[in-house]
Amino acid sequence: MKGEDIVLYRIIDFFELVDLISTGTMRFTNASNFKDRNELLGVFFRILENPVTHPFSKGEIDKIIESYEECKQSYFISCWSKRRDSIAMWELYSPHFSGVQVGVKKRLIVRSVEKFVKDNNFAKAHYASPSDGRLLFYPVEYGDCIYVDYDKILSDMKEKFFDFYSRWSGRARLEEDKFKKEYKAFSNEMTESSICGEFLKDIAYRHEEEFRFVLRSVTRNDREYEDCRKDPFFVLFDSHLRGARLSDFSGNNIFLEFDSAEIDEVWIDSRMPDWKKEVQIKILRDLGVEASVSGAYGRFFDRHDLTPMRD
Repeated sequence: MKGEDIVLYRIIDFFELVDLISTGTMRFTNASNFKDRNELLGVFFRILENPVTHPFSKGEIDKIIESYEECKQSYFISCWSKRRDSIAMWELYSPHFSGVQVGVKKRLIVRSVEKFVKDNNFAKAHYASPSDGRLLFYPVEYGDCIYVDYDKILSDMKEKFFDFYSRWSGRARLEEDKFKKEYKAFSNEMTESSICGEFLKDIAYRHEEEFRFVLRSVTRNDREYEDCRKDPFFVLFDSHLRGARLSDFSGNNIFLEFDSAEIDEVWIDSRMPDWKKEVQIKILRDLGVEASVSGAYGRFFDRHDLTPMRD
């Protein structure tokens, strides 16, 4: 199956699906609201690994952690899975048996998100008034999550820094040209944990086989635009913008236009009592969506015709 035509799966609350169908919108959740307290830790590692901003005191480390926690508020994420009918996922996201699993082609989700970004692109902040209040977005990033051991990442990073600075302690001024050359190379040697920051997840979650869509939100800061343009790194760092914070929007979600007709399939939790399954299926049918009962938790002998295997 072609990469863009793969179907991605997500287990959501039944009422969220009804809302999606009724309103024609898809929900992206703010990262600060995720249950995983280490969500987006890869973004923190990216800051920590940069030798230009590398802190050396406990106080500076605390500031970096505080900055990371605030930075999470600017991220909105939609999490999907490449696995259909994962028992672990049903257990986690349908604890009361009322969840439903939807399947949607990846390219259709990408199309919806890219349209949203086009309508709310960060470039619209150019020449805008200070603190105009609009929530704008950088281009969407999407891909497979990479499951890692965070403790090992930190250990490897420490070893990398200690090795470099121990080799050059007391020598940097004596061999300045050589030091500058090696320091530049050292600065450019970013590990996978830094390059793929938004897509790192604790290895404990690897059963999810997550495929995620990431939106980073910004808003116009309170500085005059012409003053921002005078900054030496204005073009590189968008110094007229700042990351969005929870106080900039209401609720923990944003909603993107999405046509429910583009949902490939819907499955009802098979653990639900039969009469409730029938009610859910009828409600969805009345809304124009056909649903089936998931095969997860099903009995093997009920799924197969075990007639004698002979002519």
